[in-house]
Amino acid sequence: MGIHGPIGRWIRTAQPYVVSIDHHHVRAPFGDLDIVVGEAAATGEILYRFFKAVGAEITPRLAEALYSSILFDTWGFRLPNTNNETVRLASELLAYGIDHRRICADLFEADTLPKIDLLRLALGSLAQRLRGKAGLAGDSGGPVPRDRRALRRCRWILDHLLGIREVQICVMFREQENRGIKATFRSKGRHDVGTLAENLGGGGRSTASGVLLPMNMGDAMDCVLPLVYGVLARAGDPEALRRLEETSVGGDAGWSLPGQPLAAAQTKARERAVTTVRRKPARGAGRVS
Repeated sequence: MGIHGPIGRWIRTAQPYVVSIDHHHVRAPFGDLDIVVGEAAATGEILYRFFKAVGAEITPRLAEALYSSILFDTWGFRLPNTNNETVRLASELLAYGIDHRRICADLFEADTLPKIDLLRLALGSLAQRLRGKAGLAGDSGGPVPRDRRALRRCRWILDHLLGIREVQICVMFREQENRGIKATFRSKGRHDVGTLAENLGGGGRSTASGVLLPMNMGDAMDCVLPLVYGVLARAGDPEALRRLEETSVGGDAGWSLPGQPLAAAQTKARERAVTTVRRKPARGAGRVS
């Protein structure tokens, strides 16, 4: 369990029966009982349904926590994991007398200037592929200056990139000291980035996923970008298919795919990624969303 300090030691000593409730699919069991509802927008949605089913008392304080979970995980009901049922359940929670405006202010209107400056740095690294349908951001490789190190924790930046009209998939590459490159994916909903991450050894859901790749920035991009092109090509994007079939995949990967069809190109990309991961095992490699 990833809990440190006195509390973490106490929990590990007690060896409790662990029940994991999540809306992210996992590649390996996390607890003694894993409850995963992939179609849920947030874990708060799963818990609300459970509490209602068992007749538990839902107090205003509990309703506020559940509503906050849904509101945050959908980025204010804007992300692709939001549907009509999500909004309906949220409206039920509002009936318990909670303050939507105050919760919005606490979640989305409490940024600091340094955090906004991180967004500026990330946008400065933004690159687009396939006429803007794929957006890339993150460290450019090499030592990370002190004012850029916090980028490693800024998955929220991808939610801003999804606001670009043309972008369908966005990827953020972040260096992790002595561990490799963390690639985090977001999709507007039409394209499955969960399967994309699974092909590289990570996981997540169809609209948000990630993986830790124990390799350098260049190798990570070589592994990831062909799979991004493959996801777009599978949905019928002719330019993405052309990029896969070019002698060099869009000039982004340093290896050739001369005239190979889509399936073969994806297989080669996946095999390259898996081979690299197995050759350079790293502590903590796996799902990151």
